Amino acid sequence: MATTSASEALVGLPGVRKRVFWALGLGAFGLAFSLTTTAAYLPPLLHRFTSSGGLIGVILGAEGIFALTISPVIGPWSDGFHTPLGRRRPFMLVAVFPMGFCLLLMPFMPNLWTTVVIVMSFFFAYYLYETPYRGLYPDVLPPQTFGRSQSVQHIQRGIAIGIALVGGGLLFKVWRPAPFVLAAPSGEAEIFLATQLVDEARHAAFFDRFMAEVMALDGEDIRGRLAEMEQLMLPAWRTVFDDHLRETARRLLARPDDLDLFVEGIVTYHVVIEGVLAMTGQHQILKYLEAHDIYPGFCRGFSLVEQDEHRHIAFGVRFLKDACDAEPRYRAVIERKIAELVPVACHVFVPPGTEDPGDFMSYDYHSSEIYGFAYRALKRRMAVVGVEVPPAEELMPGPIAAPAIPHGAAAVAAQEMAPAP
Repeated sequence: MATTSASEALVGLPGVRKRVFWALGLGAFGLAFSLTTTAAYLPPLLHRFTSSGGLIGVILGAEGIFALTISPVIGPWSDGFHTPLGRRRPFMLVAVFPMGFCLLLMPFMPNLWTTVVIVMSFFFAYYLYETPYRGLYPDVLPPQTFGRSQSVQHIQRGIAIGIALVGGGLLFKVWRPAPFVLAAPSGEAEIFLATQLVDEARHAAFFDRFMAEVMALDGEDIRGRLAEMEQLMLPAWRTVFDDHLRETARRLLARPDDLDLFVEGIVTYHVVIEGVLAMTGQHQILKYLEAHDIYPGFCRGFSLVEQDEHRHIAFGVRFLKDACDAEPRYRAVIERKIAELVPVACHVFVPPGTEDPGDFMSYDYHSSEIYGFAYRALKRRMAVVGVEVPPAEELMPGPIAAPAIPHGAAAVAAQEMAPAP
């Protein structure tokens, strides 16, 4: 009596066979994409840590060792490995997630040896998956469909190679806008800075929507609109973001273990750009919009951005405090960077065409109020770190006003909290 296996019955069903072919071909797609991406982009990644072409060749050539040692063991083992999931799938399931994780993790490694460990782990997982995957085809397909299944597999393999060569570099270039994550001196800092990258991406999407729908910029996409806005940036913006932040980021990519440089970067990013510029500007703009009752949706979104910025600044202050507690010499590094950058950065507040940077109005605020808000916030945060901030007349482009006198209930509360004479 003739019998038909479940797999033969499955592929024999009308409308199912193609789906089986293409589902099986996804394994070839993943293998081809991951290996092509590694072969194409691993050499420049390793070149960050070593200029030795011979050493880079040895690391890449280690793949052959895994092919010669893993495949002869895993192949026969999977032949006799009987489970409810079949013979091959358990090996594939064990290998697929480490393989993908290692591929994604490679660009974030801080030195050569940790990168080598991740690359070797990738090669191990690759061949743990690859051999059982090849054996899966005769397990689930009848012999008369092998040729057709291989044609589908090679189509997906070709697509994967093309994607890897054209766009796979994104996996290895994702660290370029994240040098602070790459250079983070601890796991806790690395985790926080990774979350900050997500915050900044949300902020960019929020402001882009405002630029597109309210300001009606001409750019067709976010990059086009950013380029359009960049043409309007004042020289002070370019000094702070290009000459200082971007240059620090570039140097961190080359020297991710340089803690002194990382401290300078935190001062530039979290203390000056976010603490002095962003928080002061956000406070000024939000108060103006609320007072005039305009753009309520933007105010709501901008308030949420402000909450994120508070969190970022708190991280920066805590990191600098811990760094100074561990090595007091960092206080001098912080003081020097603040004295260098803040006087230039505060010119961001000066409207175009202003003759005197110490005497202007912006969003209903006098320059002395703007500088006063920024200076007091900076002084308060640096007091937590244990850093002495230079006097306002040395640091700010103009005089600062005294804090506003509270009115009503706020005044009563302030009086109740004041110390007795």
